[in-house]
Amino acid sequence: MGYFNSYGQESNYPKVDFFEKKEITLELLIKKIESNTEYNCIYTDELLKEKEVLRLPKETLRLDLFLSEIFKVVPIEFKIVNKQIILSRKINKNKKITVSGIIRDKETGEGLIRANVYDVVNRQGVCSNNHGFYSISFSSDTTSLRFSYVGYKPKYIRFDQQNTEESDIELNIYLDQSLLDEIEVKNVKEYETLKNATPGEVDFPIQKIRRLPLLFGDADPLKALQLFSGVQSGRNDTGYLHVRGGSKDQNLILVDGTTIYQPYHSLGVLSVFNDDAIKNVRLIKSGFPAQYGGRSSSVLDVTLKDGNKRKFSGSVEVGERYGKGLLEGPIIKDKLSFMGSYRRSISDFFDNLAKYYSEEYVTSSFFDIFGKISFQAKVKTKINFSLYHGGDETKRIRQPYTINLSPVSEESNNWRNTVLTFEVDQQLSKKLFANINFNYNSYIVSEGLTQSIFFGDSIILSNSMYIKGYGTRAIFDLYPSPNHTMKFGVEGIYYRTKPEFDSRISDEQENLIQKRLYTEVFDMNAFVEDKIDFSDKLHVTAGLRVNSFFKKGYQYFSLQPRLSFSYLLRKNVALKGGMSKMNQFFHLITYQNNSFLPNEMWLSSNKDLKPQSAYESSVGIDWQLQKWSFSANSYFKYFSNLVSQNRSLLSTIGFENNPENLENVFDIKSKGYGYGFEFSISKTKGKTRGWINYTYSRSFRKILNQEIGKEYHPYEFDRPNDFSFVFIQDIKKNKTITLSWVYFDGENITVPSRIYTPVNPVDDEPILDFEKVNNYRLDPCHRLDFAIHFYKKRRWWLRTWIINLYNLYGKRNPYNTSFDINSSGGVSLVTASLFGIRPSIKYRIEF
Repeated sequence: MGYFNSYGQESNYPKVDFFEKKEITLELLIKKIESNTEYNCIYTDELLKEKEVLRLPKETLRLDLFLSEIFKVVPIEFKIVNKQIILSRKINKNKKITVSGIIRDKETGEGLIRANVYDVVNRQGVCSNNHGFYSISFSSDTTSLRFSYVGYKPKYIRFDQQNTEESDIELNIYLDQSLLDEIEVKNVKEYETLKNATPGEVDFPIQKIRRLPLLFGDADPLKALQLFSGVQSGRNDTGYLHVRGGSKDQNLILVDGTTIYQPYHSLGVLSVFNDDAIKNVRLIKSGFPAQYGGRSSSVLDVTLKDGNKRKFSGSVEVGERYGKGLLEGPIIKDKLSFMGSYRRSISDFFDNLAKYYSEEYVTSSFFDIFGKISFQAKVKTKINFSLYHGGDETKRIRQPYTINLSPVSEESNNWRNTVLTFEVDQQLSKKLFANINFNYNSYIVSEGLTQSIFFGDSIILSNSMYIKGYGTRAIFDLYPSPNHTMKFGVEGIYYRTKPEFDSRISDEQENLIQKRLYTEVFDMNAFVEDKIDFSDKLHVTAGLRVNSFFKKGYQYFSLQPRLSFSYLLRKNVALKGGMSKMNQFFHLITYQNNSFLPNEMWLSSNKDLKPQSAYESSVGIDWQLQKWSFSANSYFKYFSNLVSQNRSLLSTIGFENNPENLENVFDIKSKGYGYGFEFSISKTKGKTRGWINYTYSRSFRKILNQEIGKEYHPYEFDRPNDFSFVFIQDIKKNKTITLSWVYFDGENITVPSRIYTPVNPVDDEPILDFEKVNNYRLDPCHRLDFAIHFYKKRRWWLRTWIINLYNLYGKRNPYNTSFDINSSGGVSLVTASLFGIRPSIKYRIEF
């Protein structure tokens, strides 16, 4: 569209002298002109709604000059063409139109997280927030907005100022899912996504991982993330996340914005996340946005489904390890919806049979419940209530058949997670969106050991703890312009924690040692973040997080600056980087104690136990083509006030009897640093897809208050070389083959440098002398995994068979290590593996 000219091309227009009044309406003006001249007026009915009174000039003028004089102060313009006077509303060149709303899935009504909105004329764009809200402004005569999301068909909406009276437009967009089967992490057609100034980010819609060949055939998001660069597993066969040299407790893991403390089942083999209940998974490895805090290594933000607002749907899946089901649908169509899922292990029923065939066996069971209710109260108001509740019970039982000196023993580890979130999403204006959140989380764990030592007596050790948090948070998204967006908010959390220990010999004796330690903590924080596009090429996000941590009359105050940038070297090549400071106020204390089961406890910072600090910086290049994408990144991290067990001691019994005196058993002022390089290449389009990732990563620790380890030494999970390869092949429309191969260096362990024979070799064990920490690296781990999916579309449901072969060539990769002292006083290293080759089969129905 263009602007109309005020003058025609004729010079002999008639003079206007047929008006008697000095003021007139537009409708009467048109009638007078058409009745007194040969000219006809062309206009829209909308134009006649203009009620402004037109003032006529005092002198007699030519028709063209007459109209120019009348319309120069009113929002109407004209053009004279061949006896036709075309009237239209005047376009205000300074007028700015703002379009805002929610981007949703057309089929389910779910809000789409980080969907792209791009102004193709002005070459500027925004992303929707975690609730699907977007706001974009433009002032051009005409433009077209492109709405797109990974795995969905893009939609174009054209805007014309001449036909647009409103300056504020409420526009909710519904996108159709694409029929394409690509597994993509980024939509490489949309080069504007390169402008995102968050380096080291993996945004992974959950439906894209179901074809990966993971253990038990599970679509486990944590294990899937291990196939990406910069993310390592820690212990082999587990879902633990060690991100860029960090430990598993340094990951901030959120479910609908609320922290979850125990994300692992069954000794870490499975995660708690049921993929059917999850909408999106976002991992941030560096350049952390200011809204996140409380951990020092990474952020994993998991968003649950709202529930289908338009129709009932669900799924049922059965495998050898567990069964699960999902049901979602509308209570009031397009207004009120629900989602509920349940997963429970079934193998524990078979594990219990092992006690009839073995003197020593391990049994494990778990369950997970996810639920959500979503209510669209008004056009601009949405209310959500979400729930996660799950637990785990693992036992190691030794019960000899014969009467001998071997004791009967039982080790147990039980825990429960509960996460509740109530939130209100409110669009306060065309450019301001608010999320008000009230949340509760609870992690309760109970660990125990019962062991007979002689007839009638036994040793009983128990350890229980909980951490509960009651929080409220308000986060605001402000969109002043497409080139400038802001996010700010405040949060307050009240914590109550309690470790409890109980040690005694026999039930009859009064020799009872108990220690109960209650702790109350207040964590107050605020943040502000500003993203500015300085040009089409340079995009910068700067933020600041302020924390105040209170506990029993003292507090820790911290400022945590954040900065990240993206610079487009070309339209499809971006240089990205960032730096940030993170503080962590809760520490995961891990017992060694030569126990098969992990013994862990969360403790808050106090006057002796300082908060962890982490400083990280990274820089890298992203290069996107039509079917391929490449990335190369480097990073550096520095940690302080880390906690580790004192290697000079062989047990942690002293800590159990006196947990307030941490320095007796733990080094609470350890330091560390890490650095690395990551390379990734992926093919995201076509029937053949996949990726190759390589990570070179080093991580070191320095322990200050023990006899050994005062110099920097390799971290336990320092693994220099990590390689993963994923291949996906579609065969027709109903079969998909997936192959993956992983390789990573073994973990580091501490082995004795000398063994001294005791004075009494019959009764006393050899004395082990340790000179260096983590001085021995285990053999490299590697495995080949394979999966094939068979799909069959029925009338109203989709059937899938999943056949999975984990560790195809049966490599016995170590899970745990220990020292064995033989009768002659020698010490040997013993390694235990969880899985050799592991076939599995699953049956799945979606309706």
